[in-house]
Amino acid sequence: MFYIEKQQRQRIKEIALLHIGPAGIVFAAFLGITIWSTIDAHRTITNDQTQVLSRDIEVTQTAIQNRLETYENILRGGVGLFGSTGSVTPDQWKAFIDAQQITARYPGTNGVGYAKVIPESDVSSEVASIQSLGTPDYSIFPAGDRPTYVPIEFVEPLTDQSKQAIGFDMYSDPARKLAMDSARDSGQATVTKIISLLQIRTSPSRQSGFVMYMPVYASGMAQASVTERQSDLVGFIYAVFQSHDVVYKTLGDSDKHFGFQLYDGIVSSNNLLYESTDYPRISKDSKNPLRVQSFKVNNQRWTLVATIDSGALGAGEQNRPMTVFWGGLLFSFFVAAFIYVLLLNRAQVLARKEERYVQEAKDELLALASHQLRTPATGVKQYIAMLREGYAGKISDMQRVYLDKAYESNERQLTTINEMLSVAKADAGKIELRTERFDLTKLIRDVTEEQTASIESRRQKLTVAIPRNKIYINADPQYIRMAVENIINNASKYTPEKGKLTVKLVDTRRSRIQIVVSDTGVGVSQKDFKLLFKKFSRIPNDLTNQVSGTGIGLYLAQKIVEAHKGTITFESEEMNGSVCTISLPSGKKSRNL
Repeated sequence: MFYIEKQQRQRIKEIALLHIGPAGIVFAAFLGITIWSTIDAHRTITNDQTQVLSRDIEVTQTAIQNRLETYENILRGGVGLFGSTGSVTPDQWKAFIDAQQITARYPGTNGVGYAKVIPESDVSSEVASIQSLGTPDYSIFPAGDRPTYVPIEFVEPLTDQSKQAIGFDMYSDPARKLAMDSARDSGQATVTKIISLLQIRTSPSRQSGFVMYMPVYASGMAQASVTERQSDLVGFIYAVFQSHDVVYKTLGDSDKHFGFQLYDGIVSSNNLLYESTDYPRISKDSKNPLRVQSFKVNNQRWTLVATIDSGALGAGEQNRPMTVFWGGLLFSFFVAAFIYVLLLNRAQVLARKEERYVQEAKDELLALASHQLRTPATGVKQYIAMLREGYAGKISDMQRVYLDKAYESNERQLTTINEMLSVAKADAGKIELRTERFDLTKLIRDVTEEQTASIESRRQKLTVAIPRNKIYINADPQYIRMAVENIINNASKYTPEKGKLTVKLVDTRRSRIQIVVSDTGVGVSQKDFKLLFKKFSRIPNDLTNQVSGTGIGLYLAQKIVEAHKGTITFESEEMNGSVCTISLPSGKKSRNL
């Protein structure tokens, strides 16, 4: 059968190559030219867009880096102020910030301030000292005992919002602490990851942004080693930035044909710093080039996701690829269709010949299997039975063991041959059902009793639940028996030792009768369900290599059940057993396979 199907596939392939192939070759040739021309036109547009996109990304990246370098210079000026005076009062800090004209010259800056490093032992005295300077409500928050505190002591410009941040221990926030530790150890300006800016007690609003830190050392400069820098640290000059304001006020309204997103680190919705107005519109068009490029900002790495549309190009150049493609595609199709129609009749004639050839080959194989396989196997069975009965003389115990094994092997061979013949007949439509009205409870009882010895040899427990009343059904008892035997045998083979099998017969009283076979076996995973009722297929599991099988039992059972206008369903989970249910009509006549 495998050889015949292979020959059929080979002949169909030859028909395609000899008759349909020429039309396909012509179509492919013209289509290839069309595609090449279309790709070339697209390549030209893409190259132009890519060049413009690269230029805009470079301009955007440079502008952002230059702006942050400018902010860094402000912080360095603040460090210089502390280095020259030793200590700075809030009034001196206000004068310094006012001189810088932060609001006018450096848009996007929410405030520049100073946070002092305070060990836990000095917290009370430090709070009292600041309260004595005219701020009796000053306190450090959030509350809690920590080894080190870095609260904000003063910030400018002083607004209602920034006032509420005074006393906030920035060292209590992991993101801020990480940036401060990096600045302390490196002696350089560092930037936090994206954070919620308003860590304050009364404002319900939250704004995403980042903070830049510059360390202030008692000696006025960064020492040579990390250990010396850590011991010399007295505080931090910091600047708070709302990310949207920084980018927008740095770049203004971008070109309407260029859009971008700016992320802190990896591209994630939680890391979004800024999105230009035109980015959503431009990025929706998958034809527009999209580029992801990262760049360094102090100690952090930011990522630009930028795109550009073809609006800068002329309308004729934008539409040229589609014009080339559709024109070439239509021409290729009409030429290939003309050739195909000429060869179609010839291909149909050959296909009909092939169908007759395949059917004749199947019939021939069926006859060969019937006469050349089953007959000698039956003869071997008879001779072995005669030897076992002692017709050729007394046999020893060892000889009986060998004869029993040979008899069992011959039985399995005959079963396989009969199943193969039934499958061949089913595929050829040559099996006729001989329906009669019979007691299904008796058939189930007989089948389970016949298989009890085999099941018990596997140390399995079989439970049979059959109604006391007889249940009659119009069906072919021989084929129903074959289907039930295959289902029970399959359940037993794929159930480990000491497993449990259950066979139930259920009268639904709705003109349907169900035969339910359940087990506690290895089960079937969802991905292998498609193989369950496929001919000559076996599902890989822990027991596959330990039991024999042809892979046609369930296939044949399904064919038999469907021939009786019934259904067969299978429910299972890997390592959690299986349930196979055969549902049959109780009183309707069946059709032929």
